[in-house]
Amino acid sequence: AAAAALCLAAVVRAFSQLSVTQRTRWVLHWLDTAVPSGLGCVCVAGFTALGTPLMLTTTPLNVGAGALYGVWLGTAATLVGAVAGAWLCFVIARFWAREWVQRKIRESSSLTALDHALVRGGAGI
Repeated sequence: AAAAALCLAAVVRAFSQLSVTQRTRWVLHWLDTAVPSGLGCVCVAGFTALGTPLMLTTTPLNVGAGALYGVWLGTAATLVGAVAGAWLCFVIARFWAREWVQRKIRESSSLTALDHALVRGGAGI
């Protein structure tokens, strides 16, 4: 657990050192100059899909996609990436993090009470 926490801290520190503005400008310049439009839309969708479960902001990239490819094509690429990112989050939560979450719920009396209330009928909470 300590090693995992140390690795997570290192990743967070590394990401905090990066400038989102510079990184986004570089990606948009690369997409504009070196990548054909169709492949660029696939790249935007892929970056958005990967950024979603990593909790990275993709808004500047999405706005830039609209500027590069037009409103409709940029929106389509962004939407495909957002749906793929949501699907990745679901898969991670359902298959990889499920046991960990269930263990955390069992360890907390308030989360256990909330879980039981949701099972009985969550709309009444």
